[in-house]
Amino acid sequence: MSYRSHAFFRVRFLPVFLWAFLVFAAFPAFASASGQPEVDVVLVLDQSGSMVETDPGYLCRDASRAFVMKLAEGCSARVAVVPFSDELGQTLPLTPLGEEDALARVISFLDSFTYTSGDTDIGKAMEAAAALLIEGGRSDSAKLIVLLTDGVID
Repeated sequence: MSYRSHAFFRVRFLPVFLWAFLVFAAFPAFASASGQPEVDVVLVLDQSGSMVETDPGYLCRDASRAFVMKLAEGCSARVAVVPFSDELGQTLPLTPLGEEDALARVISFLDSFTYTSGDTDIGKAMEAAAALLIEGGRSDSAKLIVLLTDGVID
């Protein structure tokens, strides 16, 4: 039996997606003058070769899109996206969702997300995400990294 067919590796992203919403709800202290929470979020998305088998329906992309749309409704949010396999993919920098056409740009970036070949270097991706928040995050905002992966180290 292949390790990918084992039930442990049949990952569904709903638990991670729900966890991200729970973490986001825990930051009411980071409110702007308008009373809306201020959040800087980096979505770290696994696009390694194993994702082709573990997420053929692109639930990772769909969950990311839904998460960003929900953020745009309820807070002063900036979103970045770091796709990765054994190398970093094209990164979307922190983008304020309140700016004109910004939500459409983020959604378009997510819609173009595909799985590639390659291994899974989570450490490299998390370092890049942390650097985005350290270098470009607002000092008065909550900072959140959301990692979506199948957990398979190719």
